[in-house]
Amino acid sequence: MKTDIAYYALLDRQNEVLKQLTHDEKNHLSTIKALANDPNVDAYIDSIYGEISYHSMLVIPIISTSILC
Repeated sequence: MKTDIAYYALLDRQNEVLKQLTHDEKNHLSTIKALANDPNVDAYIDSIYGEISYHSMLVIPIISTSILC
């Protein structure tokens, strides 16, 4: 039972970190776009911005977990 609580606390923390990473990545791209003043940069950021999501960030722990197993 104690192990389950610790495990779920770890998962909750990882969830919060992934949400923060997604948020930060989108903010960085928005800032780069605003500062670049270049249509090519705008087009590139627009093309990838929609692909960045919390769910896409879940691949990182899944891949690392599968490698460890």
